Amino acid sequence: MRGKLGGLFSPDISELEKFIPEDSTNFSIFVQALVGPIEGKGEESFDFTICTSEWLKDKYSGEIVFLRNLILVDHFDFKKIKERVEDLVRSLSGKDWNDFAIQLSRYGHWEFENYRQ
Repeated sequence: MRGKLGGLFSPDISELEKFIPEDSTNFSIFVQALVGPIEGKGEESFDFTICTSEWLKDKYSGEIVFLRNLILVDHFDFKKIKERVEDLVRSLSGKDWNDFAIQLSRYGHWEFENYRQ
């Protein structure tokens, strides 16, 4: 099974494609990548924080932290970020959707990551 990116969205920014941070070298934004199977319907959310190293330094200066679900950039370029997420999604495959989603959740927080039936 393989996946496809349906789109990148942010609940905080109405038009993510046109977003320009106030400080291009020091920012963070929350985004959701909607990903579903190539064959079939439906999408699930994989969440990321897009940020710069300056933002990380300001937020966590002097601390020891474990980081996950981050996309580190030197500036915001929606097209390049979207292409990179698409490349990541295309690089993964699994025996079924759950297997695929578990692999992608190593990069972004899957909305059903801790779901138990």
